[in-house]
Amino acid sequence: MTAPSHETTPLEARGGMLALRRWPDPGKPPLLFVHATGMCASAYKQFLAPLAEQYDITAPDMRGHGLTDLPADPSTLRSWHIYAEDLEQYLLSQPQPEDGWRLMGHSMGAATSLLVAARSKIQVASLLLIEPVIIPDWTRLIAMSPLQPLLRNWFPIARQAAQRRADWPDRETAVATYGRKGFFRSWAPGVLDDYLEDGLKAGREGMTLSCAPAWESATFAAQGQNVWRAFDTVLQNGVTRVHVFVAEHASTVMTSARARLEKRQINTSFLPGTSHLVPMEQPETLAALVAEQLA
Repeated sequence: MTAPSHETTPLEARGGMLALRRWPDPGKPPLLFVHATGMCASAYKQFLAPLAEQYDITAPDMRGHGLTDLPADPSTLRSWHIYAEDLEQYLLSQPQPEDGWRLMGHSMGAATSLLVAARSKIQVASLLLIEPVIIPDWTRLIAMSPLQPLLRNWFPIARQAAQRRADWPDRETAVATYGRKGFFRSWAPGVLDDYLEDGLKAGREGMTLSCAPAWESATFAAQGQNVWRAFDTVLQNGVTRVHVFVAEHASTVMTSARARLEKRQINTSFLPGTSHLVPMEQPETLAALVAEQLA
């Protein structure tokens, strides 16, 4: 497997530094990949490495995640637009590909990639969305109202994230503890180690989660973005290569959402036997399917 490099780039107007995992090859088409809530770029090494044979890949750690040090105050988070704005500034600082950027993401990263494309400041060649988070309209309306803080209690996933253990005496203890959790049993061998590579960082008295539980919880509850408006804007802008990958179990793309995607003539691929965390479960298989859509 190709080993990615660590790089950093300042986003001065955004208040800090963006950490990147890079599979660099300037002679190949650039591909930007964005991770899910609570994850970091290192968790996707097995998924992205096969694609590095054909693409110049950049995978950032988003604000509040991994090794990025941009400010992350949970009390200010209402939507994922802040993530899209961070990515947009990074992309605008780079040489622009003649045929546009290839944007891809998983879960929150998929929705954020869509938001970046909808901001219409960069040219987009293709948009590949792996299990994008598509919430019911009523949830978005609550997220934009004074009732938004209640979502952290209403959403089980947000409530559970807030209760996660954050600190460990050493890396070995953290790895051993996570390895015993059923949540990770479906992951391909080595992916958990990849996640914890940058998912843990040095704390005051040992190791701590790179994504603080309070920030992860706030991200799950920050559902103020209008995904359907973003889809419509992207299509109106003439981006024709939009593809959505949908898992069989615990998918964030519900049946009703799939119908709305079909109505917009957005292509989807159904992935039998997978869950929302398909990049961790079947990284090489998914990479092959993605490569077909990128070609």
